[in-house]
Amino acid sequence: YTLSLHDALPIWQMPSCDARCQCLLGICCALVYLHSRCPQVVHGDLKPSNIMIQRLRRLPGEVDAVHAKLSDFGLARVLTRKARPLGGTIRWRAPELFIRPAVRPAGAADIFSFGYLVFFTVSGKLPLEELSQAEIIVLRQRGEEIPLRWPRDTPLIGQCAVMVEQTTVVDPKMRPSMQQVYEDLVQWPEVRQSQRRDYGFLHDMTDATPEGGNDSQHLWRILRRQRELLAARAARRTSVAATPHAVGQDFPNDSVR
Repeated sequence: YTLSLHDALPIWQMPSCDARCQCLLGICCALVYLHSRCPQVVHGDLKPSNIMIQRLRRLPGEVDAVHAKLSDFGLARVLTRKARPLGGTIRWRAPELFIRPAVRPAGAADIFSFGYLVFFTVSGKLPLEELSQAEIIVLRQRGEEIPLRWPRDTPLIGQCAVMVEQTTVVDPKMRPSMQQVYEDLVQWPEVRQSQRRDYGFLHDMTDATPEGGNDSQHLWRILRRQRELLAARAARRTSVAATPHAVGQDFPNDSVR
């Protein structure tokens, strides 16, 4: 089934570490793809309600897969000379987008919002939830840095606190690129662990980085292949479950894996 990230976390009562890692990796890969287009594409409104989470149930004994997909490209911008300024939702908007006159749109705004999504996915708390939207606007327009308050009981994943700090700095020039964020993310022990059972997905994704000598089109092909593989396995599981099992009849070996 599919839910937005905003709805999924409360319903699942804080999903497993594997689920959160798969979610973050999916969002990150989508942004790497958008930012690698020529001209570059910026989503412009990253927030939990615009992230759709698909939870695919696997065969008995296997861990469910979680896939994150970006939606709502109504505020997206193709970064041409005539690109309009970015907007976005106040709580998730990068600090530079509160400045007047408006700055030119850039991928750094997505990177800031991704940092807030990491905070939300790991902690289950809205960023700056102690502030109203009006208070956020005033502080942003003053150029003040607003620290995030991590819940004391947050089970921090890998280097997530460091990543959030790096991606949400006030100066957009100091933020890493999405490719750099991806390269850091796939090195988290928890992310690698979450992907070991995912049919070699992490291995293929690592080969898709510049160090592997491949371009973003290859990255997109890998993502599509993994989706097709998971869909085929889900369809096979449904078919097996619906097939009458006669007394004494055994399923083929590959039908119950």
